[in-house]
Amino acid sequence: MFRNLKINFHRFLAVCLVLTILLITPAIAAPEINVAMAEVLKTDPVEIDKDAPLDEAEYESVKANRNQLQAERSQQAEAKAEAKLNSENLVEKLNLDEINAPGLDN
Repeated sequence: MFRNLKINFHRFLAVCLVLTILLITPAIAAPEINVAMAEVLKTDPVEIDKDAPLDEAEYESVKANRNQLQAERSQQAEAKAEAKLNSENLVEKLNLDEINAPGLDN
């Protein structure tokens, strides 16, 4: 009988220890998470220091690069749209939508 109580007591202690660890771990790790989040939020996505004003040459360079990237994206989108249109035309030309398997009557 005492052996059974001893096992239950050990189980109870183990469960309490695990729950305590699970509840305390986020509180201990919270400052490190906050520091990591602060580092992410402090970084500037454009990597331009907002305090230092850009001179005209840098501004025009950044603007030209942005316009060039946008033009490349537009060309890629046009190429994808053209390929999709060609594949749709091919389906219409070959009547691939209307192919029925032989022997199956709908």
